[in-house]
Amino acid sequence: MAGLLPDGAEAEHRPAAAGPPWPRAEVVALLREEGRLLRDGASRLLFLRAMTAGAEDLLFANGDCHPLPAGHADFLAALCRRSALTAEAVLPWLDAAPCADLLTHLFNAGHFLTPGVGD
Repeated sequence: MAGLLPDGAEAEHRPAAAGPPWPRAEVVALLREEGRLLRDGASRLLFLRAMTAGAEDLLFANGDCHPLPAGHADFLAALCRRSALTAEAVLPWLDAAPCADLLTHLFNAGHFLTPGVGD
């Protein structure tokens, strides 16, 4: 990341993808503890709500498609809506394994960053 971010930004935000993958329980615990995760500014997220019976809700993350069972579009909207993902916005959804698994995947892929010290 050196040279891509303003001076000192590397110390402010740590990408999850820098080390081994985090387990789902640890990602959820981190979100509860920190209260938010920051979205990587280079991450492009877009969702599509299921429009027909039997269709899935879809999240597109930098061109990759991630389907979820219909009825999870509000969760996907919370992922896409702001530059910081708040615990308040998504914790109710994380009891559903598909939602928790998707957040864990996105975190481990570097779409969301851990807040830095002093944020």
